[in-house]
Amino acid sequence: MNIDYYWTKDHKYYRLTTQANLFGTTDLICSWGSLYSNKGNYKVIHCTTQHEIDTHIKRITRIRKSRGYILIHTKKA
Repeated sequence: MNIDYYWTKDHKYYRLTTQANLFGTTDLICSWGSLYSNKGNYKVIHCTTQHEIDTHIKRITRIRKSRGYILIHTKKA
């Protein structure tokens, strides 16, 4: 199951994407940066269960909201 979340604030963005890896588990890929330049970065959180993925997504969603980001797009496929 692929999950996509996308937040923006002023000129910044934050994106979460899930991706299956070669070890049979799922990685949560967090990427962020500026909408108007090539500056940005990413990190990968390795998750072994759906509960772990949901916990990370809820925590990150809470942090983004507290920092003033607006959820623009959510996709679950």
